[in-house]
Amino acid sequence: MKKRGFGLVEVLIGASILGASLVGMVAAYNRYLRASFVNTDSIKAAFLLEEGLEAVRSLRDDGWDMMVAPLAVGTNYFLAFENGKWKATTINIFLDSKFERRFVFADVYRDGNDDIVSSGTLDTGTRKVTVTVSWATTYGTSTKTIASYITDMFE
Repeated sequence: MKKRGFGLVEVLIGASILGASLVGMVAAYNRYLRASFVNTDSIKAAFLLEEGLEAVRSLRDDGWDMMVAPLAVGTNYFLAFENGKWKATTINIFLDSKFERRFVFADVYRDGNDDIVSSGTLDTGTRKVTVTVSWATTYGTSTKTIASYITDMFE
């Protein structure tokens, strides 16, 4: 019986198993790392959505007739922070050179019970606001959206 070289075969098989395990761990680490970067952008987008909604409420608080009523329904607006106040603009502003945040107003209609409906009597003291944040990813463009209502509650 020849057992010569059998130890070398065992070493080669063991090294192959160890190498395959190491390659698998590195691949898994890279995948988790990429997923964490994607998740980071998603979390930033969620914060930008909330900030956008709060900024529109700040516009409302600064005066409905001056800051909200003149803005056209259905037009995309962007938010700029100037001199300690939020301002609506039609000029696109990218945040962190990556995120595009815009908002658009829609008319609000009410029925006889004063409930919000798709058609009825126009409520000039209420507007629906939809804030959208978009950013480019390796798989395409990702978008998050949030909607709410604001009212002329100070007039």
